[in-house]
Formats: sequence, C-alpha cells, structure tokens
Amino acid sequence: MTQHVFDNPMTAHVWAQFSQDSGRSNNGNFYFEGRSLYSYGAHYVAGYLPPAADDVDGVGPALINGDSYSVSTGRHVSYARQAVLNYRTFPNLTALARLFEAGLSMAAENLNPHCFPPEPGNVSPRKLAEYMAPRLKAHFSSPENLPSDLHMVAGIFAAAQCDNPERRARVAWRTAEKAAERQAAKRAKAKERQELENLIRAANTRPDDMATEIEAHARRVAPHYENAKAEWESRGRKIHRAMKAGRKAGHTARVRAAQPVYKAIRENLYRFEAAAKRANRLFVWRNESEELKTGVAAAHAFKEGRTVAGPTRYGRTRPLNSHDMRTGATAAREMVDYLTGENDFAAPAAHIMGHAPGELAERLTALAGELDSVAVTAAKAERRKARRVALAHIKEAAGIVGQGIGAPAVVAESCERAIQVVSRYASRPAIGTYQPEPFYPVPGAWRVSGWTPDKFARLESVFKAARDEAREELDRTGREMALDAWRACEELPRELSGYLPRAMPGGAAYVRARDVVRDDSGAITGGELETSQGARVPLAHAVHVFRFLKACRDKGEGWQRNGRALRVGPFEVDSIKPDGSFRAGCHAFEWCEVERLARELGLDDIAPADTTENRAHA
Repeated sequence: MTQHVFDNPMTAHVWAQFSQDSGRSNNGNFYFEGRSLYSYGAHYVAGYLPPAADDVDGVGPALINGDSYSVSTGRHVSYARQAVLNYRTFPNLTALARLFEAGLSMAAENLNPHCFPPEPGNVSPRKLAEYMAPRLKAHFSSPENLPSDLHMVAGIFAAAQCDNPERRARVAWRTAEKAAERQAAKRAKAKERQELENLIRAANTRPDDMATEIEAHARRVAPHYENAKAEWESRGRKIHRAMKAGRKAGHTARVRAAQPVYKAIRENLYRFEAAAKRANRLFVWRNESEELKTGVAAAHAFKEGRTVAGPTRYGRTRPLNSHDMRTGATAAREMVDYLTGENDFAAPAAHIMGHAPGELAERLTALAGELDSVAVTAAKAERRKARRVALAHIKEAAGIVGQGIGAPAVVAESCERAIQVVSRYASRPAIGTYQPEPFYPVPGAWRVSGWTPDKFARLESVFKAARDEAREELDRTGREMALDAWRACEELPRELSGYLPRAMPGGAAYVRARDVVRDDSGAITGGELETSQGARVPLAHAVHVFRFLKACRDKGEGWQRNGRALRVGPFEVDSIKPDGSFRAGCHAFEWCEVERLARELGLDDIAPADTTENRAHA
C-alpha cells in the first residue's frame, strides 16, 4: 500500500520524485497533487514540476516560488528547494502552475468521451503548445511575472512544447519591458495628481485645528509616542512635497495657504516628546519600586533561612540573593532623589497622595541602610557556599584524573569546571621582570589548609593537559561513537550530538534499520530503513533493492532507469554502478554501507534477483 502521509521534508522529497499522485504532511498544511506542491492551500504553489522539453510526460527542472508569504511557508519553500537537484525560481508561480495544469488537462486525450467523469489519456504536445503559447506570452508580458533571466522564460516555452522558444521568450520580454515603461509613466502622473490633491487638502485646513488635533493625539497615544510622532512627521513631509509640486505647477496661492499648516505641525511635535517624558518618569518610579520590593523580600528570606524565587527578564525564576538586596538599596536611594533631590518629579505626586516628601525620603534612606547591612552578611554566606562548590569541583576532577577513569566527554567537562576555579587563584607567568598577581587572592580558610597560588598553578596545568587529551580523544572517536549509537537506534548523549555526520566524506548517506519485524522463517516482513539525511522507506522494499544490487555486482554491469523501474517506498532508484553503489533521488549510497547493514540483518547470503518492474506497474 502506497504511503501518503509524511513529515514536511519527506513530503517534498516524494513530490520531487513524481512517483505518486498525491501526499501530505502530518498536519495537512504541506501537500502535493500531481505536479504541484502546495503550502497551506491551493492559493500558494511552493513548487511545480513542469513537463520536460522533449517529453510531455516527463519532468523538467523544478520551478520554485520566489514570492514571500509567511515564515512557515518560507520553510515549506526551503524544503522544496532542498528536495530537487535542479530548479528555477519564478515569481507568481501559482498563476504559472495553474496555466500548466489547465493546458495539460485540455491537451489530454479523453478515453471515454461519452461518460462522466472523463478519463484522461496521453497528452498531445501539439494541443498543449497551441493552448499554452498565447497564454504564456500574456503571462510573461506582465513585468511582475518575469524571472531574472531570459533563458528561464525560454525554458518554460520549451516545457510547453512550443516551437522557437527562444524567439517567443524574446518577444514576451520586450513586451514586458514596454509595459514596465508605461506603468512607470502612469505612476509618475498618479503621484503628481496625488500631491496636488494633498496640497488642496492642506490649503483648506486651519492651522489651529491642526495644533488641537496633535495635542489630543499626544494625550491618548500612550505608549506609542515615537510612532505617533513619526506619523505626524510623515504628514508634514507629505505637505512639504505637495508644496514643492504646487510651486512647480504654479499654484502659488494654495502653497501660501498650506505653509501655516506645515508650520503648525513642526511647532507641535514637541508634545509627543513631553508626553513620552511624563510616561517615562512613571515607568522609572514603578521599576524602582519593584526592585525595592524584591530586595526587601530577599532580605526577609535570608533572615528566616529560606530561599525565595524571583522573576527574570525572560519569565524564568531564580533564587534571590545579596545582589537583589543591594539593587533594592540603590533603588531606595534613587527614589529619595526623585522625592527631594534636584530631579524631584515625584514630590508633587506625594503631596497629592497626602504624604510629606521629606518623611518618605527619611524612611527610604533608613530602609536602604538596613538592606546594605543584610546584603553584606548574605554575601559572606554566598561566598562560603560558592567556595564549597568550587572545592568539590576540584576534588572531583582530581579524582577522575588521578584514577584515570571516566569517558572522554566526562573527563573534559569535569576538568573544564575545575580549571574555571583554579585559574582564579593560580599564579600567573612573569612578564620579563614583572610578576603579575593572581586574579583573585586565595581565601583565608584555603591558605590555612596549605593552598597557595603555585599549587593552584600546578593543578591548572594538570587539568588543562587532561582536558586537552580528553578532547583530542573525543575528536578522534566522537564521530565513530556518535555513528555507532545512531546505527544502534540509541539516544545520542548531549556531548556526542555535535559529532553525528550527515553523510560520508563523498556525500553518500549512512543507513540504519529500525523496528525490524520477522516472520517465523526469519524473513523480514516489516520495519523501516532510515538514512542519515532523514529519508525513510519500508525495509522490505530495501531488501528487494539489495537483491538487485547483488545481481548487478555479479554481472559487473551498471543499470539506468529506463522502461523498467526499481521502487523503494515513494522513491525510485535512478542508477546503479557496477560496484553496487547507487543513487535514488537526491540520495547517494555506497556499496560498503549497504553491505554493512545487510550483514547486520543477516542478508549477506540472500540470493540475487532482478526485482525491477515494468514502469506501468511500478
């Protein structure tokens, strides 16, 4: 049974093979019918497979839509582009694809003319050319439908089986150029007419009404002050351009009447800046208040010996610490300045609320001092905790290096954590006669225990050597380890995920078998073959291909797709080399990789056979 539901990349791959009539993605938003590949509906053709120039039933270079639509549609277009080896990018591909679909439908022979629905037969190249030639000329005579190259237009005429495609393309190209010139002249006249209308509108406006409108807009536009100001600046520039066009056309009276309106706009733009300043002061006060509340919450939690979480910028949470207390104290002092300092914009609001600014400032100053005091004590406790964690990192790395245990990725990660600790206190190499100090002094408790900068320097060199050795080993074996884990269908560890290759050095794909099902005799009846490039096919189909590959190797002959087909899932094998290597669609496979998988599945002794089929039954 033919599969019709795939993931997005696989949907594009199956479409590019032109091996089945239809297919869709899991959610149905990306699908193909015949030669057309759609994104979210028939209104947008992401890709199209036109007929070949010499074979109306074949497939020529794929056409990819060059019009942007949305982010997700852009991804669909990218999948289509990656699925084909040869493509051309066309604007307004949807209209072009509809032309081809209508032409192919009209030119197809009706095998049952007296019944409904009609049964289409072979496509007549002559009828297709007669239908498509005038319509393609009209399509490409529009400048917005032209691609970047004249030869691409000629290729479309050739795909439509038209004679003299180069001449027809040149005629359509010249027609489009003349149409573009006419459109440019028409746009220039429309622009001049629009600017004169803007001049009349400005001349009939009272400057006082304009100033009142700007003032009202500035009061209600919060918080989009910059956008509103830009909008009025644009209106001012529009009036200024209209005045220039009016002078050029001789409308001096209207220009004099519009001048005060333009001046009123320029003189009242400051209202948006003033409104933004007022809103910014309110935002600053609220922000300082929130930081003060957070600092107070952190201080209370520390005194009670508990941990409290606070929000971060990106919606996550983190434990509050001494930094939040110091930030709260700074916020309290800033609020004092807003109440009684030079920038005392909060004092009028305090009076309105029934509070004396001086009393509020005194209470905030006392609160800031208390927060600073608690922050000092909390910072000491945090440093002690951090040093215990750092010492644990050093001991862990020393144990791993001393005993020589652990996987390369574990050794490298543990040594890297330890290096970040010891490098802070290690002695630094001399620069001539100058001896730099360590980045940080050794903590007192560690000095009493015998830790010195020289000891940290020795540990740093040992850990760096072990880390570099582990990374070198990981670089040597990481690719093989990641590939072995992938072939075994195991979940890749985080440290190996970056080493998994997508293909062999020559571009050929790796393969693996998943969910293998066998009958009582041991023959494979189910399962899936997956490539390292994400394609998946039934494993039973792959076994048939393997038998034919063995037959080609035994004969020492290659094979090319012609009247017979070799199906593997939604794909077809295009060519086979005498050594058993082959290509199917955009995938290439080496015999050594195919033989390895066959050996794992116990198929190395399977009998070779010709498993190809007539194309009519493929």
